[in-house]
Amino acid sequence: MTLYLKLGGRPAFQEAMKTLENKLYQDGAFRPSQDGRILRHSDELCEFLVFLFGGAPFYDGMPIGTVLQPLRLDDNRYDRFVDHVVNALGGDRSSVSNEAQMRVVMEHIRPHVVNTPELQTGSASRASIGIPA
Repeated sequence: MTLYLKLGGRPAFQEAMKTLENKLYQDGAFRPSQDGRILRHSDELCEFLVFLFGGAPFYDGMPIGTVLQPLRLDDNRYDRFVDHVVNALGGDRSSVSNEAQMRVVMEHIRPHVVNTPELQTGSASRASIGIPA
């Protein structure tokens, strides 16, 4: 069973985006944009996370670097971001194993979103970002 299914599938991921945005808004390390939003592309982030956690065979949306660029992620903020993602997706109902898996998988995208230029293409496969099939 994929991590995506263990976490509750699409409904859980869609609900997690609302929770994640609230958590980021409350965290002083993340500032809202001029329009007052923290995540401008929460639908894209949701689709990417669905892919990342094994719920889709590929992701053909916006580059994840572009999606997360407004958060101005450095290593510290990325760690905080991952904490919020794990909490939003797992919360109290997540097992220690699921939480550890989420953190390992999220670590694979660090080089693509922390202090790096935007990715040139939005198309990704699990292998292209270093995640075994």
